[in-house]
Amino acid sequence: MSTSQSPKQAIAWQLEFPVSLFFPHEAAAEQWLGDWSDNLMEAGALSLMLDETALQILIPTDLDPDVWWATQKAQVTGLALQAHPKVTEILDEDWVRSTQAQFEPMVIADQLWLGPSWHEVPDSFRDPPRRALTIDPGLAFGTGSHATTQLCLQAVAQLVKSIAGSPSHPVTKPASRRILDYGCGSGVLGLAWAVLSETHDEVIGLDIDPVAVATAKDNARLNELEHCTRFIDAEAAVHGPFDLVLANILAQPLKVLAPVLVELSSKGQLVLAGLLDRQAEELIDIYLEVSKGDCQLEIFGQKDGWTCLWKRPQTSSAA
Repeated sequence: MSTSQSPKQAIAWQLEFPVSLFFPHEAAAEQWLGDWSDNLMEAGALSLMLDETALQILIPTDLDPDVWWATQKAQVTGLALQAHPKVTEILDEDWVRSTQAQFEPMVIADQLWLGPSWHEVPDSFRDPPRRALTIDPGLAFGTGSHATTQLCLQAVAQLVKSIAGSPSHPVTKPASRRILDYGCGSGVLGLAWAVLSETHDEVIGLDIDPVAVATAKDNARLNELEHCTRFIDAEAAVHGPFDLVLANILAQPLKVLAPVLVELSSKGQLVLAGLLDRQAEELIDIYLEVSKGDCQLEIFGQKDGWTCLWKRPQTSSAA
């Protein structure tokens, strides 16, 4: 194993495998990665990226790369992976620089401009009903660039639109709604609700990663949304019901958390993402069974092999 040494702070280990060493075709590699990605993430991987030349896996610095890879490789059969990946440190300034290079502004459902602070907000998104949200990812995941986050943002935009109704037939708004972003990352989903709804709704985001919680709080301040948002550690107690629960995590945690998420969203809407297309039907069945038929999920959208599920909003209710 070769590692690079630096006195500067490392925030992750990167394990890199040349694609040609374990699969002759990228399509086959993508299929394999899709089958194995859940296990990798559950075992502590922070992210996975596959391009035409390499597979890259990021893991936290508190894990030993040699030990972690030996454990994961033992679970894989029939693959000609090399004994040791190339291991390097990802430094904090490398993370910021690569994020700034990759995170370009985007527009969601023609309603929301989403971009980092180093990009200027277009004039057309400075006044309602089109709004802008500035998100600086820092060291947390959830910039809005991933397909699962984009699908969730589209669901949020559509739910907000269903609440507003049309100018000639506005929907009566309750005084305040409760929104929960379960696994908030950078806080992008909860903050998107807050800026688009333009209400005094209570938005709560929680995450197991204290860095994510801190980053979400920073993004709330950046958008002057501290008055209606609260980001907390996942171990903190939260009490339902919520008018909307957003959970953009992975399929396995969504299965385990089904009883919790069903209960928290029992009187409102539920949006689930972070699952592959092939996992959608299983999740639909699990939530239907856990809720004893009350939580009927359907596919909201699909993109790049990922699926977003939701309970379709009722025309007479907000969320």
